[in-house]
Formats: sequence, structure tokens, C-alpha cells
Amino acid sequence: MTTEVLTTIAAQQTADLQRVAKQLGADFVPYAKRIESGIFDILKPYEDKSITKKRQDKILKDIGVLTNLEYKEYNKYLDTQMKLVSDEEVTTGVMALDTAIISDVDINEPKKSDVTTAVIGTPIQQGDKSWTTYRGSQDAFKSSYVSEINSATLASMQGAVNGKEVADALYTQIHYTGRKASKSVLDRSRRSANSLSATLTNHTANVTRVQFGEANSKLVKGYVFIAVLDSQTSQTCRSADQTTMKASNPKFSAWSPPRHRNCRSALSYDVDERYRLDDDSTKRASSFTVDGLRDPKPVSSKGIYYDKMRSLGAADQDKIMGPTLGKAFRAGLKDGTMTPESFAKATVDSLFQPLTVKQMSERNNRLGEILRKQNKQ
Repeated sequence: MTTEVLTTIAAQQTADLQRVAKQLGADFVPYAKRIESGIFDILKPYEDKSITKKRQDKILKDIGVLTNLEYKEYNKYLDTQMKLVSDEEVTTGVMALDTAIISDVDINEPKKSDVTTAVIGTPIQQGDKSWTTYRGSQDAFKSSYVSEINSATLASMQGAVNGKEVADALYTQIHYTGRKASKSVLDRSRRSANSLSATLTNHTANVTRVQFGEANSKLVKGYVFIAVLDSQTSQTCRSADQTTMKASNPKFSAWSPPRHRNCRSALSYDVDERYRLDDDSTKRASSFTVDGLRDPKPVSSKGIYYDKMRSLGAADQDKIMGPTLGKAFRAGLKDGTMTPESFAKATVDSLFQPLTVKQMSERNNRLGEILRKQNKQ
């Protein structure tokens, strides 16, 4: 049951990390409120004064210093939290291997400095042919919204008679409301903080798992990709679910999560056969949407994402994959020419990048045949 135990632990840890990331996004709110109040404190002395070029330059400079500082401080806060995420991952790794192997082999912890270096240095995949870095994602977050606030301030000065008019015009553009539909700069910053914290948390956790696995190479021969079992999981992640790969594989960086923005997938450990326990039954969380309602329930840790999807009704399958692919999925399973594993493999390229339905239909495999047949009907 070694693989299933590790899958269960990784799935639970992933759910816990999602809650951590969500809270880290919410933790941007005090920074947003300080930015807003600080800006209006800067404008207050000019309330009844005309905005000359000299005053305009001073206001823009002071607001730039303020916003740069607050966004920078939030990034520093995330850095401290990511160190805690790494520490927790190492602790969980020790517990996971200790639980899942039949051996008294020593379990090693990687050096914290090695983990930090790897987290900073490992590229982060944001989608097909789109990459960033840990620092790059933080810098983009900061520079984007500092620039937007500067532009909003400058626009508010155009035609304004005094500082009060500038403040009134700027308020409508930056005011933090906390509403999801709001387009204000600080509301969008808050939503971007959600995405940033989710990306960094997922990246940090998975890079740490690789560092932990490499420090225990006698036990860990590779890594297992674990996708979240629900209706929101992307095509690329659900197709990679339960596939395995060594860190030395040239495709590893493209295969390893995060695979895209807001990716929730995780890595588990592929333990050497010499240390595996016998098979047994373990459970893994799932939360598919069934007939329009979430249906959270534990399922077997054995089998891939598409094994679980086959139990859904046609309508629910189509909502996840689209009607064309859903129909092909059912046709291939029904006539026995496809398995969940072969279907998953046929929906992505060799680097697990998602294929379009058109690209799938052009391929020389069974899924391509089914799609071409459907297209003629």
C-alpha cells in the first residue's frame, strides 16, 4: 500500500496548502488598507491648494515610495511564510516515508539553504511555453500595481483644481472594497495576491518535496504526480494524474507542478520496491460536481483521475471535458478500445501540454479515430 498511502498523504497535504494559500492572499488586505490611507494622507496637505507641476511631482514621488514599500513588505511576508511551508513539507515528508516504508533506513532532511536555493532558482510554469521565477512573479506583482496606482494618480490630477479634487477622483479608482467584481486597483491587487500566494505555495511545496526526495535517493526513486479530484482540475493536470518520473528526466521541469497559474497539483514519492509495504485499501479526497451540486467524498487512492470520472453521469463528464471529448471518452471505454490511462495520454502531448480537440482528432491513435468518426456523423 506504499504508493496509495503516499498518495493519500499528498492529497491531504495539498488540501491543507490550498487553505494556507487562501489565507496568505487574504493577508494582503492590511497592506491594501495602508496603501489607501497613506495615499490620502499624502494628498491631505494639498486639499485646498492648486496642484502645480512641483507639487504634482512631489505627490507622485511620495506615493511611489509608499506603494513600493507596502508591496515589497508583502513580498517579504510571503518569503517568511514560504520558509514555513518548506519546513512543514520536510516534516510531512519524514512522517510520510516513515509511515509508508517497511524499513528502519534513516530518513534524511535536506539542508534548508539547498531548499531555499532550489525554490528561488527553479522556474515556475504558468502555462504552455510561459514561465516565470519565484522572484519574477513577486516583482511582476509589485511593479504592475505600483505602476497602476501611479497612472491612476496622474490621471486624477488632470484637470483637477486642487488636492481635494485629485483625492475624490483617485478614490473611485483605487478604493479597496473587498468585492469580487470591483475593478479598483487595490481590489484587483487583492485578487492577484490570491494567485501569487497560490503559485508560490504550490511551487515551494513541490520543490521542497523534490529536495527531500533527492536527499533520500536510496528510498525515493522518483515522483508521482497527484491531481486534485474535482470538476475544476485542468486538462493538463488530470491527464498527468498518477504518472511517475525521475528528477533526472529532461522532461521533469515541464511535468512537475505547478503546471499553470493557480495550479493545485502536487508531487508524491515513488518509493523503491525494496521498501514498499504490501497493497491495502486507502482513501483519497474527491469533490466532483454531480447534477450541479458538489459531492465531496473519499474514494480509493488507486487509479487515476479518469478512473474516477468514468463513474460520473454523461452530463457531468461533458461539463468537465466538453461534449465532444466527453462523448469520445464514453465511446472508447464502452467498446473497450480505450482505458482511462490511454485516454489521459491521448489528450496531451509528450510534455503533458493540453491538446485541442482538433489536434487530438488529427493524431494517429484510437482517440483520433473516434473523434474523426464523430465529426462525420
